[in-house]
Amino acid sequence: RESFGEVFSERDKELANKIEAIVFQNAEKVYFPSKGAKASFLATTEIDTSNVNFAEKPLYNTIEDKPKNLDIDGVIERLRLQKVDHNEVDVFLSVGDFSENKGMERVPVILQEYVNKTHRKVYWIGIGSKHKAGIYDELLNEQANWNFESSLFGERVDHNTLLALMEVTDFYIMLQRHSIFDLSTLEAMRAGKALVLSSVGGNLEVNLRDNVILVDMSAPAEAIERLAKANKYDLGLLYITIF
Repeated sequence: RESFGEVFSERDKELANKIEAIVFQNAEKVYFPSKGAKASFLATTEIDTSNVNFAEKPLYNTIEDKPKNLDIDGVIERLRLQKVDHNEVDVFLSVGDFSENKGMERVPVILQEYVNKTHRKVYWIGIGSKHKAGIYDELLNEQANWNFESSLFGERVDHNTLLALMEVTDFYIMLQRHSIFDLSTLEAMRAGKALVLSSVGGNLEVNLRDNVILVDMSAPAEAIERLAKANKYDLGLLYITIF
């Protein structure tokens, strides 16, 4: 919640930690939606976990089969998205709140370097709640200086709109600082879209066949090199199989 831009007093934090301790220390068993989620919790919690009964295996998020009759053309028109030739333009989609944890402000850094290296045309669609963190407004101010086209939306959309957006993209890119096991990542895999993800948390657990372009933000050159060589169509078919 602090990453959303909310302000917590010391009393607020004390109360939240006390509730967390009561819940975790008295649960019969504690499950997480990924190994990475558990690791993130242990790295950030302030409670004593020595007597918490953690489950040995995660309960991974799951999603249903792909819905039919998505109104893709209607979504493009309603959101005023650019219509592109996917052989000429690489479309990247990010779905997540504009918060510190989600790392949406990291995406333009990678995309600009990708354009510089490949001279490919790029179109980025970023969508999520802007909250109070100020990241969304900062991106809007920077938008005109990017070497690629973009459409940014500071409010969440309904689920069918999100699924339609998956169909008009080539790459799903999220560079979170903390990754759980996002439903949107699974939906991108189901739709056959290549994944470009930060090398943290639950993102590592969808990399079953060295299929994810993992980004180390402290040294992104290797990921950009791999992205430049990637065949988005072949990767898409692989993701459907892995999903």
